Amino acid sequence: MHLVTADLTGRVLHEKRIIHAAMPLPDEVLRSISDYVVRVRKEFADQRLLGIGIATPGFLDPDSGDILLIGRVPGWQNFPIGSRLSMQFGAPTRIANDIDCMAFAEFQASGVSFDRNLVYVGFDEGVKASLFLNGELYKGALGNAGLIAGNLLHVEADDLQDKQAVLSIHGIVEIFSSKVNSLPTGEQRAYQPLLAIEDPRERFETILRSAAAGLPLCHAVVQLMNQTLAAAIANLIFIIQPDVFVVGGLLAVMPADLFADLEARVRVFLPRLVSHKVMIQLGTRTSPNLAALGAAHYFLDHLLIDQEESQLLPYLSRS
Repeated sequence: MHLVTADLTGRVLHEKRIIHAAMPLPDEVLRSISDYVVRVRKEFADQRLLGIGIATPGFLDPDSGDILLIGRVPGWQNFPIGSRLSMQFGAPTRIANDIDCMAFAEFQASGVSFDRNLVYVGFDEGVKASLFLNGELYKGALGNAGLIAGNLLHVEADDLQDKQAVLSIHGIVEIFSSKVNSLPTGEQRAYQPLLAIEDPRERFETILRSAAAGLPLCHAVVQLMNQTLAAAIANLIFIIQPDVFVVGGLLAVMPADLFADLEARVRVFLPRLVSHKVMIQLGTRTSPNLAALGAAHYFLDHLLIDQEESQLLPYLSRS
C-alpha cells in the first residue's frame, strides 16, 4: 500500500508505504487508511482534508465506491470502502482502477490533450489498458474495462507455456527463476545476484536492465514478454485506432532498445494506414506513488463536477 497526502496542485506533502506480511483483509486495509488519515490530520492541523482518493485493482463501482471483486486476493468481494471512509471522516471519497489512476498521473504530467483519443497500457500484476475516448475515460460496466487476457491471444512461441504468466511481473519473475534453475550449475552463477533480489518489482526492473546489457536468459524472457505484449497492443490499436498509445506501469523503466523492439513488433502486426496514424510512446512517470498520485488527480477532477459530493463549493469559493 502506498499512502500519500497531496495538495490541490497534486504535490506530495507526505507519503508512507505499508508492506503486509500476508494478503490483508478489507478491515485491515481500512484500519491502515484510517490510521494514516488521523496521523496526517494531526501533522497538517492548519489544513483541511478535502477528501480521499483510492486506486485499487479489481472490479469496482466508481459511483458507489464499492470494490466488487479483487480476484487474486481472497476476501475482497462487495466491500463498500468508499462509503465507510466517507462516513468515518465526513469527507467525500472517490475510487478508480489503479491502472486508470496511473494513466491520470501520466497524462496530467505530460500535458497531453484529452481531446485526443488516448490509450495507456499499464504493466504490473497483470496488464490493463486505460481508454480515454472522446475526452472521457471509458470504464465499462464493472469499472475495469481494458483488461488483457493472455489466453485470448494468439502468440507463436515454442517456449511460451503460459501467456497469462508472461503478462505480469510475478509471472515474469517465476518464469525467469524456472529457466535459471534448469541451467547447468555452472551457468547459474551469472544469475544468482538477480535471484537474490527479494522484491518482485525490483527483480523485474533488474531483469529488464540485464536484458538490455545482453545477459542471455534475461534477454530471452523479455523477448517472450515483448512478443506476447505486442499481440495485445496491436489488437488494441487496430480496434480502437487511438492517436496516442503509451506503454507504462513498470515498463516505463524499459531501456530504449527493448522498447524499440516492442514497438517494431507491434507495427509489424498493423496495416500501414493504422500504423502511420498512431504515436506509440514509453511512459515517463515511474514513481512508486504513481497510482496514488493518479487517485488524487481523479478525486480533484471530480470534486467540482460531482454535484452530490460538492458540499465544499462554498468553502472553495472563499479560499
